[in-house]
Amino acid sequence: MKHVLPTSKGEISILTALLKMDGVTLKTLMKQAKMTHRYLKKHLSTLEKEGLIEQHHYGPVIIVTLNKDSPKY
Repeated sequence: MKHVLPTSKGEISILTALLKMDGVTLKTLMKQAKMTHRYLKKHLSTLEKEGLIEQHHYGPVIIVTLNKDSPKY
C-alpha cells in the first residue's frame, strides 16, 4: 500500500488539533480546526481511509481519536 502524507491544510489542522487533545467530539474538533462540519467530515473520511484516525460512534456523538496502532503514527 502506498503511504500518503496529509497534503491539505485541513487535514494538517485536524491532525494538529488531535495531537494537542486526542479523543474529541466533532463539535470540539470543528472549533479547534476552524472549519465547517462539511469540510471536517470530508477530511476525516480521507484521514480514516489512510488509517491515521478512528471515529467512535456513541449514539449521536462521534469521538475522533488518533489511530496510535497505525504504522503511520
